[in-house]
Amino acid sequence: MKHCYPNPDKKHITVSYTIDTFMSVKLILTDFEGRVHSTIIDEIKQPGNYQVTFPINNLPAGQYFYTLHKGSVHVSNTVIID
Repeated sequence: MKHCYPNPDKKHITVSYTIDTFMSVKLILTDFEGRVHSTIIDEIKQPGNYQVTFPINNLPAGQYFYTLHKGSVHVSNTVIID
């Protein structure tokens, strides 16, 4: 998973990721205390490159984590919301 962009931002962020085999994929956004604010993706994906853009303008300013669960692999990165 690549770092999201733009970062920081107020309106939306875009996350790019690659799937190597047919698998379950989940992308979630949590706050600093671990509360889930959004499940962005929760589906079975074919192999390929993907990009998802989602709104963040309804969230208060702060540091958040977006976590990609693909199969048994979990990768997290941070995003700053202005």
